[in-house]
Parts: sequence; structure tokens; C-alpha cells
Amino acid sequence: MDLEGSTSRRNKKVFYNLLEIYPHDLQFFADPPHLDLPIDEFEKLAMERMHVLRIIQQASSVKGHQLLSNGWVNCISEALKEFRLNDYNLIIMNCGSAQSEASCAVRRRDHISHYILRLVYCRSEELRRWFLARETELFNLKCKMLKEEEIDKFLSFNKLNLSPISQQEKGDLRISLLYSTKNFNFDTDFYKVQFSDVPYLVKKKQVLLKDGFAIIPKKDLIHYIANNFKKMLRQALLYASKKMYALDDDRIRELLLGLEKNNKISHCIPGEYSHNSIDPSLMDVYAKNHFPLCMRNIHENFRATHTLKYDCRLQYGFFCKGIGLSYEDCVKYWRDEFTKAMEHREFQKKYGYTIKHNYGKVGGKINYIPFNCTKIISANVGIGQQHGCPFKVWDNGYLKQKLTEYGFGPQVVTEIVNHAKEGNYQMACSAYFEYMHGRPSKEVINHPNQYFEESFNYEHEYQSPYCSDEDE
Repeated sequence: MDLEGSTSRRNKKVFYNLLEIYPHDLQFFADPPHLDLPIDEFEKLAMERMHVLRIIQQASSVKGHQLLSNGWVNCISEALKEFRLNDYNLIIMNCGSAQSEASCAVRRRDHISHYILRLVYCRSEELRRWFLARETELFNLKCKMLKEEEIDKFLSFNKLNLSPISQQEKGDLRISLLYSTKNFNFDTDFYKVQFSDVPYLVKKKQVLLKDGFAIIPKKDLIHYIANNFKKMLRQALLYASKKMYALDDDRIRELLLGLEKNNKISHCIPGEYSHNSIDPSLMDVYAKNHFPLCMRNIHENFRATHTLKYDCRLQYGFFCKGIGLSYEDCVKYWRDEFTKAMEHREFQKKYGYTIKHNYGKVGGKINYIPFNCTKIISANVGIGQQHGCPFKVWDNGYLKQKLTEYGFGPQVVTEIVNHAKEGNYQMACSAYFEYMHGRPSKEVINHPNQYFEESFNYEHEYQSPYCSDEDE
């Protein structure tokens, strides 16, 4: 049997199907994606796009960076490269209709991630306003990178049937166009559109207005396209906000709520902290006083057994990185503990590369961010494993036992256990925080690093290292 030939034909068929759906890097996102998507990929795509939108926002806030200026574009491109968001850098800086498997795959991710964030940001007027502004800026950025021939292709793909005005009409309007059009070029095609469809050009007085229409050169069609995208997205967000109640998948609903509540931490650039690295010699103190129960449990088991299984290494390792444990201190901390049960050479062989990878020093050099509560709660936890959320994983008897060992009174234990019984795991964690510190947390706990930050701040009173308090 010609297995290689049949595989090749299948791959070509998949490619041509994708190319039919995604012929161009610039998309109106008019239709939702229809596909099965693993929950982990769902969250990853959402977090990536959140990061991109925050980068765009930060570039726009830099003094002297006017929207669509070369400085603004370069700032965004450099940030995308720095944080290895290469797919987005490719689709933005080389925006066009390239026909390759790589291009189609990136367009697919762009499409899916946009729709995921629509669901996250449709829930309130404030969220819709922020998302609309950032997505419009992203769309404008792609438009700016389009070549004139790509504008024609985009219009054709999206059935925007615009015809240029006749040569005679262009000749009749020549003098008016010369004085009203920036960088006037008589050889280019001019188009007649409703003046309300190019508000930017009208505001800047860079367009000829005649009988309620704007006469614009081909290069300025990007403003017409971008304004149509903005109007479409505004209506789509309102529609989505009215349909959210019909979402009947508890996992997706929980994940979307987690992304919404966690969006401040999610937007932050991971790994950039404003305080000094934590002292690895005080890890036991941190665990007792400032770790949420999920991380305290892993830490205590690590100290007791001198080993961590794979899922624990990820959950605990990214958390420690997030609270400020430097790469060098992490190597020493893990080495000192692991080598109580194995030889130094074995440690290097099994775990040396993993630590480098977690800190983005090898492999894809991804700057991994700590897991949030949604991801931890949804983890599969087998027998003998210590990762996941204790309020979900532990049975009521064991949870009571551990809370009692930690000095919690019967009434407090009952309250926390009842939250866990009812599936309110983050409420249980918030109650755990309250009785550890003698006061409630500022918000329901939705991220282990949020727990550590607030706990540590309460004791040391320093500025939050994770996010500014800017109002979106």
C-alpha cells in the first residue's frame, strides 16, 4: 500500500481546505470557527492573544508613539520578537495572501484566539470597549503593512465590490483632489465611499468630500476596511453578550470566567518583576506563611520525599519562578533537595535541562507563565500525585485533617470544607487566606501568584510586582 502517497494527499487536502477558509492574513472574523479544541489549547491561545493586545496597548501609551507611526510599529514588532510571539509577528509584519501551510496555520490560530477573547470580553461595557479598541488597533496595524496589490485581493476575498471612479470623473475632480488628498497621485485609482465610513480621514481633513461621499485613493482604502471591521466587531460583541447565557459547557464557562477575573495577571509580561528575587533559604517560611494550599502541599511533599513528579514540577516550578525565584537560585534549590535522594550526576541528567527550559533558556525559549486556578483545578490528578487543587482533589476527611494540623479551629474547618463540597474551590482558597491572615483577601483568589502577592504585600507592604493598577 502506498501509505506515504495517501498521507501526502490527505495533507494536501487539509491544506487546500484551510487555504479556502483562510486565503488572507487580514480577516474580518465574520464567521465563528467550527472545530474541536482541547481545553489546554483553548486557554493557551487566549493567553497569547491577551499578551499581544497588551503589547499593543503599551506601545500606544509610549510618549511620542503616535498610532500607526513607524515608532509605534517598531515597538510592537520588537516586543513580539522579545516574547517569542513569532506567529503574530509573522502575520502582522508580512500581512498578505501567502499560500503556505505555515501561513494557514497561523491564520487559523488568529481566527480561533479572536473568537475566544470575544467571549471573555463581551461581558461588560468596559471590557467590550477595551477589547474593541485593542482589536481595532491590531487590525489597523495589519492594514498598514498591506501592499496595494494585497488590498485588491482582500476586497475580492471578502466580496467588497468597490469600483474606482471613471477617468473622466477623476479628471474633473483633479484640482480638488490635489488640494484635499495627502500625497496625491493622479495615476492611482480613486474610490467613492460614504464619508461616514472613513471618519479618520474626515477628521484629519485628508479627503475630498462631495455630495455625502468621500473620494479616496486606493492606499486609503485601508481606513474604509478598518472602519467596517470596527463597526462589525462592535455589533458582534453586543450580540455575544446577549447569547452568553446560553453557553451550556461548564468547563468553558469556568475557564472564561477565570480568564476574565485573571485578565490583569494574564495581561502582564511574565518574568518582569519590580522587586528583588526571593531568598531560597526562606522557602519553608514562605510556604507556611504565604503559599496557597496547593503550593504549600507540593512544597511539603518535596521536602519530605526529595522528589517531584512531572506535573508537580511544572505547577510548582512556574509558581516559584513567578514569585521571584531566579534561575540560579532555582538550580541550587532543586539540586540541594533532589540530591538528598540521588546522585548529583543523575540530577543533572534528569532535571538540569528542565529547569533551563522552564526559564526560557533552551528549546523554544518560551517565557512560561505560572498556572492560574482554572488550569490547576482542571488538571487530571492520579493516585500518588500531589499537583492540582487540594480543595477539589482531597476527600473531606483528609482536608479536615490537614486544616486541623495547620491550626484551624473546627468552625473554620467546617466553613472551608463546605465550600469545597459545593465545588466553590476558589471560595475555599479565599477562606483559607482569610483565616491565615486574619482578614479577607481583596478579591476571590483566582491565581496562586495572586495569593502569594497579596499575602507577601500584607506583611511587607510593597508595590505589586505583577501589574500596574491602570484602569483599562
